[in-house]
Amino acid sequence: MKRLLLLVLLVVAGEADYLLQFKMGNETSTFYYKDEKHQKMQTTSDICKGGEVYRTPKGVYAVGYNDGELTMIDLLQARSFLKSMGMEASSKYDPLAGFDVKETSQTKTVAGLKARKWILTDKQSKKTDIIYVSDDGRLGKISKALYSLFTTAVPQAQDSFLLKNRYVIVEGEGYKLESFKKVSKPYSFYALPTKESKVLAMCKKEAQKENTQDYEATNQSSKNGNYGDEVDMEKIKEATKLLEGLF
Repeated sequence: MKRLLLLVLLVVAGEADYLLQFKMGNETSTFYYKDEKHQKMQTTSDICKGGEVYRTPKGVYAVGYNDGELTMIDLLQARSFLKSMGMEASSKYDPLAGFDVKETSQTKTVAGLKARKWILTDKQSKKTDIIYVSDDGRLGKISKALYSLFTTAVPQAQDSFLLKNRYVIVEGEGYKLESFKKVSKPYSFYALPTKESKVLAMCKKEAQKENTQDYEATNQSSKNGNYGDEVDMEKIKEATKLLEGLF
C-alpha cells in the first residue's frame, strides 16, 4: 500500500504545472508550462491587445484577439520561411562575452528563490550593471522552454539564455521575475482557442465598447465644429493599427 501511494504521489508531482511571471519594463507577461508539448504565454497584461503564444502537440502558434477578431499565426511555418530567406540559426554564443563578471556572496530572495548578486562591467565602456541570478534546476528547465517559445519564429541560439550553462537572471535592469510557482491547470487550458472562446467573446465586447466610445467622441467633436481634430485622430488610429499589424 505504501509503495502504491508513493507511486501515485510521484505521478501527480510529475504532472504539476508551473507558472512563471516576469516584468520587463512596464509589461507583465505570464508563462504556463505543463510539459514539452503544452505551454502557453500571455504576452501582455491586456490579453485583447497583446494576445497569447501556444505550444501544442501540433506546433507553436501566436494568437491575437485585436478588435475582437481571432487571428492565428503558425510560428514554425514563419521560421521555415525565414530560413528559406537565408536567415539561419546563429551559432552558440556566450551572453557574458564583453563583460568582466564579479560573483559576490550577497544574496536575496526573488520570487521565492535564493538569488546571488553579480556585478557586470562592460570591458569597453566600463559601465557596471547589477544582476541577480539563480541556479534553481526547475527554473532553468522552465526558462529554457520559455526562451524556446520566444525564439520560435526567429532563428537563433536556443541555449544562450543560460549564464555559464547554469544560471538564470531573475532580476536586472528593466527585468524582474515576479512569480515562480506550481499551479494546477487542465490540458484544455493549453488548447488553441476557437471562435467560441470566452476570451474572444470578452475582447469582442471590449472592441464594441471602444468603437461606441470613439463614435460618440467623433460625433460630439463634429457638433462642436472640431473637424480638424477629428481628422488628426483618424490618422493616429490608422497609424496605430498599422504598427500593431507589424508587431
